[in-house]
Amino acid sequence: MRAQIQEFVLHYFMRVSAFRQPEVYVESGRPAPIGCLESLSWCSEPNTLRQGFGFKQHFYKLRSTGEIGKFPEESETAIIDLRELGRKYEWIVVKVRIFDFNLRFKPFSADVPEVSIPLTEESYLVLSRDFVNNEDNPSSDCVGR
Repeated sequence: MRAQIQEFVLHYFMRVSAFRQPEVYVESGRPAPIGCLESLSWCSEPNTLRQGFGFKQHFYKLRSTGEIGKFPEESETAIIDLRELGRKYEWIVVKVRIFDFNLRFKPFSADVPEVSIPLTEESYLVLSRDFVNNEDNPSSDCVGR
């Protein structure tokens, strides 16, 4: 069980930390508006509502050579296995986006509708071996941390 949890957390978690609520899909049957007329259409396309966190890897430093590089665009969302930090990579730079991040407040009282302001929150993080804490049997009552 410990090996399965380690594999998920260190290899897959950052890839699947964003999600969408299930929704019905129905083909509308109407033709899509032509390029420049799309912004004038009253029949807007539904937005995809994502929740959670979205990660993209951008830059890296190889441990063996010190080479600094950029991940190819097609592999930006295929986040590395975090066990490679310290082995293959000295560090990587990722961008994290918080989906469905809204500032909500009720300016007058709890009994009135709220005001919700959607915010786009993105930050860059530098991940290194110091970022990952992976311990087998850290104590007699714990098989992994």
